[in-house]
Amino acid sequence: MSTESNKDIVLRYFPDKHFTIEDVVAEHDRALLRWTIRGTHVGEFWTPVGTAFPTGNQITLTTMALFRVADGKSSKSKPSLIGSRCSCSLVLR
Repeated sequence: MSTESNKDIVLRYFPDKHFTIEDVVAEHDRALLRWTIRGTHVGEFWTPVGTAFPTGNQITLTTMALFRVADGKSSKSKPSLIGSRCSCSLVLR
């Protein structure tokens, strides 16, 4: 079992990764967060449709998720992923 964290894995595949929070909307006990990740694909990684081999291409991934909030903090439950949009060219095998 690997002790490498998700953050370490992402930085290995996309070492120049930049994370931008685009929008935050909160009401009552919920908050909606939309963020964008940009980076250069330099490492091989597994996907459900095949292995993505390094391309050197830029990727842009925008995602939204809904979080429950209690006492001013995000709850420990996983957020509900609402949608993702990816602009990239990956080579899958």
